[in-house]
Amino acid sequence: MLKKLGALFTFTAILLSFGAAYAEEYPVDVSGIKAAVVIEQSCGKTVLNYNADEELDTGGLSRLPVLLAVCNKIDSGSLELTDTVTISAAASRVSGPTAFLEASEQAEVSMLLKAAVMICAGDAIYALAEGAYGSAEACAMAVNDLMADMGIDGNYTDITGSGIRFTAGEMAKIGAALTRSNAFRLYSGLFYDTIQHADGRLTELASSNKLLKSCVGTNGVGTGSSAEAGYCGVFSVKRGNTCYICALLGARNSSERAEKAGSMIEYAFAAYDAKSLASAGEIMEECIPVRRGTKSSIALVAKEDAVALMPKNSEIEERREIPEMLEAPLSKNNAVGKITYSLNGETVGVVELVPAEDIQRAGTGDFVKRTLMEWLHC
Repeated sequence: MLKKLGALFTFTAILLSFGAAYAEEYPVDVSGIKAAVVIEQSCGKTVLNYNADEELDTGGLSRLPVLLAVCNKIDSGSLELTDTVTISAAASRVSGPTAFLEASEQAEVSMLLKAAVMICAGDAIYALAEGAYGSAEACAMAVNDLMADMGIDGNYTDITGSGIRFTAGEMAKIGAALTRSNAFRLYSGLFYDTIQHADGRLTELASSNKLLKSCVGTNGVGTGSSAEAGYCGVFSVKRGNTCYICALLGARNSSERAEKAGSMIEYAFAAYDAKSLASAGEIMEECIPVRRGTKSSIALVAKEDAVALMPKNSEIEERREIPEMLEAPLSKNNAVGKITYSLNGETVGVVELVPAEDIQRAGTGDFVKRTLMEWLHC
């Protein structure tokens, strides 16, 4: 009896120690899913990582890069929301979530975009791709170039996305890019709506993104599922100036997908702050003397926006590397100093400093003019 009790205590201790280690590594429950990641949108820093580098089937989410390529065309003005697209036979045959488009149907880009964004409708995305790039093949090439620019391996030969596999980290990166698109954001926050076809038919659109109704600040991105992939989703939640992107792959059902993603996002907001270090063009140093320039001094400004992700209530340290004097010529595109921000010895952000404006090297006439002006103001 004593031996049995001892064995029971030992087994219980092992379970408890395993549970403690599990909880320490993953502060939320990740059981039942294949992979997940949460990143902060503006800086791309990772809050939670569970198998985020494993390539997996993502179901209908493999269409999101095609939708991103289309949104880029709309954002650039190459494709207008009021343009009309003729639905091809190939587009009308795409399976999965569908806008029930018919071959030869005439549809406005705005209508197709609503279906594409809200329910990831395969027929609408295919039709938009053909309308934006002229053919499915041309769009596939553009998508491959876009993925390469984002540092993502992809080989689209078919814009339905069949056979393409992504990591959770890559899906989060694609989701973050979509949330920056003005075209995508037109419809990404809608849970239910309808579209009207040219022949008068109405198609109901009901998003399968349950976070749109249950999680405050949700504004996209998309969901997908298949027998191999399980239930997958990319979710964007913005509160104030902070936006988190969660990519979750391989949940067992849609309810678990929403529950797990929601808990991960809530953890991110509760545990971390996204602190703005600088905005592009913000003055970071008021006055630096300039030698041999057409101006005698210049302000230094932040070259780009900079955001640091850090645990709640933590304090960061800054180290300023700023020259005491600059020498002309100076370009507002070239960094001349920087401010490094660190937390517990680890760098969390760097702000590059550039001159607020270009300064040319002064000639003899400039020196005479400056001397005269200084003398007149004495």
